[in-house]
Amino acid sequence: MRSRSINQQLQTRVMKYLDHMIHKQLESPQKGQEILKRMSKKIRDDIYKDFFGKILLSSKMFKFNFSEPFIKELTTQMKEIICRPGETIFSFNEADNRIFFINKGEVELFLEKLHKKDEQKDDTYSYGCL
Repeated sequence: MRSRSINQQLQTRVMKYLDHMIHKQLESPQKGQEILKRMSKKIRDDIYKDFFGKILLSSKMFKFNFSEPFIKELTTQMKEIICRPGETIFSFNEADNRIFFINKGEVELFLEKLHKKDEQKDDTYSYGCL
C-alpha cells in the first residue's frame, strides 16, 4: 500500500480489518479442530476433558448420575460437529445412540403426523421426527 501511496489512515483501517479477520478465522471451530489434530494425543485429551467435561458437568443428568472419572473418560469419546443451516442431524427412523449438546445456535424439530392403517378416525396420533 505504501508503494501505491495509499493514505496512511486508510492503510491503518485495512490493517485493523485484516487483523480482525485473522483472529476471527483462528477462533473458528473448524480451524480449532485442524490445530487439535496436529497436537499430541495427551494434550488433545486434556483439552477434550476440559471443554467437554464442562458441558457434561453442566447437565444435571450426568453430574448427579455418573462419577467424575467416568465423565473424564467419556470426554475422550465425544466429538464436536458443526452443522449448517437446514442440515438434518437426526431422522425419526434412524437407529442412533448419540446425545447432542447444543453449544451455539439452535435446532428445529419437525414433527409429522402419522396414522396407522388399522386406526379409525379419532384423536389418537403418533408423531415422528423428520
